[in-house]
Amino acid sequence: MTCNLVQVRSRTLKRAYPFLPLAYPLVLLMARQKLTKIGVEAMKPGPAELVVWDTALPGFGIRIKPTGVRSYIVQYRTRDGCQSKRLTIGQHGQLLTLDQAKKQARGILIDAARGRDPVAERRSKRQAPTMRDLASDYLEKYAGPKKRPKSVRDDRGMLDNIVLPKLASQKVAAVGRREIEGLHAAIERAGRNTPAMEATGAGRRDPRSGFHGCENCLMADDG
Repeated sequence: MTCNLVQVRSRTLKRAYPFLPLAYPLVLLMARQKLTKIGVEAMKPGPAELVVWDTALPGFGIRIKPTGVRSYIVQYRTRDGCQSKRLTIGQHGQLLTLDQAKKQARGILIDAARGRDPVAERRSKRQAPTMRDLASDYLEKYAGPKKRPKSVRDDRGMLDNIVLPKLASQKVAAVGRREIEGLHAAIERAGRNTPAMEATGAGRRDPRSGFHGCENCLMADDG
């Protein structure tokens, strides 16, 4: 790789942490050059982590770790100028090319310039509750205290056999009207005493009666 190293920042970790393993790099190399497909492919790992910033799109760069892993990154300042934040776009490879990463970086930089904080948004999305979390809260905080034991059993059976197998890992905010309508159809089918629902007793009556609390929670999150 041919690029000019314009900054070598020596970290003082060794002084603060004298027993830090030598496997942790104490020097971070930084460089600037116009990133191209050929240039990225030619980049070789070194003994320390290297960050190469793109001169064509300020704030966009690629990080090369000593292990050889190359990841595209973007760095921006919040609109108030108080914080500089860095976001990893993804790992270089067949699923993420230079052009694709650059396009994403440009969008992130535009969002930051408009006052958004992509790092905070991603963190918030990652911490957002899933459907499994919602089901647990529903049973613990609503169904358990307010419903009869048989209704709670029916609701638990409906969640375990219909809702969670389809949507357990989805974020609540990402569940839309289409998913809700699909659940309604599945609940209708379950009302015909399918073996799974017979096992829990939930198929002996209209499965939706007594389950409106959870449905209402879902609908409330459907913007």
